[in-house]
Order: sequence, then structure tokens, then C-alpha cells
Amino acid sequence: KVRAVLVLLGSYNYNGLGLAKTFEWQAFAGVENVAIVGVNFKTISDVAGYYPEAHLGSGQALLNALAKLAERNGNDYLKDLPMLLRGYSAGGVFSYSFSDFKHERVLAFANIRGGSLNFTRDVNNGIPGLMIYGENDAPQRNSRIVSTVEEKRSAGGNWSLLKEPGVDHFGELTKSDSFIRMFFQKVLASRLTEGSNELYDLVESDGWLGDPSNLEIYPYNEFMGDKSKASWLIDEDFAKSWKAFQQE
Repeated sequence: KVRAVLVLLGSYNYNGLGLAKTFEWQAFAGVENVAIVGVNFKTISDVAGYYPEAHLGSGQALLNALAKLAERNGNDYLKDLPMLLRGYSAGGVFSYSFSDFKHERVLAFANIRGGSLNFTRDVNNGIPGLMIYGENDAPQRNSRIVSTVEEKRSAGGNWSLLKEPGVDHFGELTKSDSFIRMFFQKVLASRLTEGSNELYDLVESDGWLGDPSNLEIYPYNEFMGDKSKASWLIDEDFAKSWKAFQQE
């Protein structure tokens, strides 16, 4: 049995089915024993709603699709597995909003450069969230990503902010995805019970914190700056990688 479902989404109206066939994600799935689902969402009219907002119907559509895939493959348990969500741009907004829509199913999510973010409820504060913005992306988009993380961090959320140096909105995604795979690997090891769908809650004070302004990292209890503006980092190894990524 696989342990979780990895959901991969691209940008607005992008056919993400091919993402499930990429070597890097398939290798990750093989090592971590997770299923991969590529998503092809499309907004067909203003009346239908903006699909990145999971509560407007797209979130349930994903759950329905998982149920059908489970039935088709004769593995009913697949429809109830916890989920990892990775999305770029509009797909990142969906990953973020799905963590509110069905928070009890989400192991972790990653949003790459998705800036059209509405506020979410506190129910997703405990979900490890990674929000990545491009250094040269539109200031308004980056500001929204930063303020969203700060909002969640001020409420004790287990959320991280990551700046990718030298890229704009349409820049290469290889480095971001590599970092996300490490992030997901950490979460799988920390939140998932072997042989069960039960998700462990991660204690904020057990992690590390990173200062986005100077990239200094410390264990939670040793961090002397403003904890509400610092990125939450799951462990020391992840904290060091978070710092190194932004210094490249």
C-alpha cells in the first residue's frame, strides 16, 4: 500500500497531467511510496468560479477524482489517503486553499509563486506550509505571499517563506521542486504514522526559526528576533538547507 497521495498542479489552466510522468517526481514517489496525481483544472467561465479557490468546487472535484481512481484500480483505500500538494502559480493558490478546504487530509503543501491569496481560517495553521516567491517576480504578488506567511506565523502557524534568488514569475522551477521534495520527505517522516492515515501534529517550539531578512537560523527557543515574522523550519537540517538555498 502507498502511504499518501502527491498532487501536482501547474499554472492557470495548465494541463498538469504530464507532471506525474516526470523522472524526478516518479523517483521521489518510488522512494517515499506515495501515489502521484497530476491535475488538469480549467476555469471555463466566470459563472463557474475561480478554480484555485478549492471551496468553490474544485476541491471536491479532486476528491471525487481520487475516489474514481481508487475504484478503477481496485484499491478503495487510496481515496482516503493523506495528501501532499505542490502547485505553481494558480496551482499553488489551489494547494494553499485546499489546506483550508480539507485541512484534516493535508500532510503539507507548497505554493510556488502563487500570489492571488485570500485569507484562510486558522484550521490550516498546524499544516506545514511552504510559500516560495521569486526575487524578481511582481512586487504585488510577492508582497501578498510574504504577508500571508506573516499572518499565519503570528498565529503560530508552521509555515515557511522561501525566496528564490534571480527568478521572476516564469523562471525555472527545478530548484524549487528539488527543495519541495526535501520538504515533503521531512514531513512524511514526521507526521505520518506507519500503517495508518493518522497525522501527527507538529509542535511549533520543536522546530527551528529562520529570519528572512538576514537568513540567521536558530532552534525555536534560542531565536531572539520576532518569531511572528520568522519562517518555521521543521528541523536543523531543513533550516540549513533553507538558508543555503537563498544564498545561491
